[in-house]
Amino acid sequence: MKQFLMIVLAVLMTGTVGAQDNKINGLPIKLGDSIEKVKAVLGTAIEPEESKSAAQSNTKALRLKTRGIWVFFDQEGRTYDIRLDTPFAGDVAGVQIGQSRSLLVEKLGNPAKILKGMAIDSNQADPYLYHIDDLTTVRFDFDQDDAIATIYILK
Repeated sequence: MKQFLMIVLAVLMTGTVGAQDNKINGLPIKLGDSIEKVKAVLGTAIEPEESKSAAQSNTKALRLKTRGIWVFFDQEGRTYDIRLDTPFAGDVAGVQIGQSRSLLVEKLGNPAKILKGMAIDSNQADPYLYHIDDLTTVRFDFDQDDAIATIYILK
């Protein structure tokens, strides 16, 4: 009986850890991954290009247009930001590109922060920030129809 309980406990603990790790579905990379690992996991030979960042110097970006994935690397070659656009088909914490802002709030609750004045266009809602775990912040940007247009995964 003791062994049975230990097995059940191990399975439950593994399921919990897996659920936390899978808050971003359809994206097999994570913040902190190296350029080599990102290229290997995403199955691309494309080399990252020099990129300008207001927050960091000597950055590079890898853009996979047909998958809607941009990966930004710091000067040490580690992922510090991931941008998801159409046609990215995965989800972040159960929310997908193209879904409404109201559905986002219904699924994730009120945002941790609303980035006032940060919308690209005055016809768009200000971006919403959520902390999906202790290490990951997600920014949702909206289009003119109040649907999620871009998702940023940040530290």
